[in-house]
Amino acid sequence: MIRPEEAPRPLTVTELAKEIQRELRPLTAVLLKGEVTGVKRSAAGIFNFTIQDGFSKIEAVLFADNARRVTTLPEDGQVFVFRGRIDFYNKTGRLSFNVDQIEFDDVGKLRARLEELKRRLEAEGAFDPKRKRPLPRRWRTF
Repeated sequence: MIRPEEAPRPLTVTELAKEIQRELRPLTAVLLKGEVTGVKRSAAGIFNFTIQDGFSKIEAVLFADNARRVTTLPEDGQVFVFRGRIDFYNKTGRLSFNVDQIEFDDVGKLRARLEELKRRLEAEGAFDPKRKRPLPRRWRTF
């Protein structure tokens, strides 16, 4: 049996929160791949969203200064590779992923290139109905 003088002192909530933050501090450049859901943008330009895969979810935040620097912004349903750090907010007791960089995954890269090509061709007038030619009445070959 543990005597009262040998019993470990219980931690306060603040002490536990600081310990969690101290343990998470080394996780400063984590790469994370997942699908974006629940994107919300605040009036201050802060993006809050969830990154998920088939089994797990983590809340993420993209602060306004980082949002101005990234090449693409999070969109619902898109899969990205994120770089960021894990953070624990002791006031709310929540763990979150603070994003500082967003890149498309391989499929997303192809989709982005296709969208860029569509925008360029649209700007050149390639989809203008006036440029369309009628199909021949009789096809000679396939």
